Amino acid sequence: MRVNIEANHKMASEVLKQIEDQTDYLFVYNKNVNLNNRVTVNAKDETVADVLDQMFKGTNIVYAMEGNNILLMNQESGNQQKGKVISGTVVDAAGVPVIGANITVKGTSQGTITDIDGKFTLEVEEGAVLQISYIGYMEQSVPVGKKSVINVALKEDTQALDEVVVVGYGTFKKSDLTGAITQVKGDEIANLPLRSAADALQGKAAGVTITANSGSPGSLGDVRIRGIGTLNGNNPLYVVDGMPQGDIGWLNPRDIENMEVLKDASAQAIYGSRAANGVILITTKRGASGSNYRSNIEFDMNVGFQSVPKSYDMLDAEGFMEYKNRAYAAAGMALPDDFATEERRNEILSFLEKNGGREGTDWWGEITRKPSEAVNQNYNLALS
Repeated sequence: MRVNIEANHKMASEVLKQIEDQTDYLFVYNKNVNLNNRVTVNAKDETVADVLDQMFKGTNIVYAMEGNNILLMNQESGNQQKGKVISGTVVDAAGVPVIGANITVKGTSQGTITDIDGKFTLEVEEGAVLQISYIGYMEQSVPVGKKSVINVALKEDTQALDEVVVVGYGTFKKSDLTGAITQVKGDEIANLPLRSAADALQGKAAGVTITANSGSPGSLGDVRIRGIGTLNGNNPLYVVDGMPQGDIGWLNPRDIENMEVLKDASAQAIYGSRAANGVILITTKRGASGSNYRSNIEFDMNVGFQSVPKSYDMLDAEGFMEYKNRAYAAAGMALPDDFATEERRNEILSFLEKNGGREGTDWWGEITRKPSEAVNQNYNLALS
């Protein structure tokens, strides 16, 4: 972590308070550590270790970093040994700086962590051995010797890495998971012409059925996990990046990193009654940083055609009139007085001939725009 400190002849305790305000560090010390001495520090975007080195230079106060705690203690003159300041950089196998790697002196509580550039500075004694560790990487031990600059490339610990699945508030190794959970990764749906985010689960998750109830772009349809579970409202609960959502019709399928379908009670426990019909956890994509990553612009488009699968033969105006005549005749009823006379019937036929003919209006064709097809277009532009 880096800080900006301007202190001119101020007490050391005041400078430490400024560091605590600008970082997550907390200083721990006893009453024997004298922090009433006045110091002058001018640090601009420097690491906490650099600032502490300036403050305590020429004093008997030493420090050790343990997580977010910095321990201050007095070094007895009888135990003082000749030391030196070393610096270096910690990177991974691809040369990307490792932020927050632990650098400790073997056999002591003295240590530090790497900054945003993977760099560190530490004062050590002669003959010290540095231990460098970070989650997911193999720990390395490096003798200091006569070196003043130590650069370390960490190797991934493949035995420590295992695919995990998020279940409620906790995580489990995928190999140890016994609950009814299905996971769909973004790579599996990247090249599919999806109409909505829910369509990504179609055919990918057992026990999940999706029925389209509308042809509108982005319409979600009916999603059912293991059938109907409640009397009212049978759609599952959607949780997007930890936030419960009513539906995901607004979500671009291209933005999905992975989806997890929770089907049983153990996985749904923390969501309560809202999870009665199952839970779908969605994690969206995140931006990546580092020298190996470049800005990427993606554009994709798909065009689809929709048509009514089955048409119905509807009666025209003349056919409807004939139907009514036969209906009255079959029922043994006389036609209404208004329609009983030949003169009246001729008037109606004359009106129809002047207004589109006896065929009337094909209302089914007007509604479905028969015989044309509906065009559905989707355009996606993504910047990462």
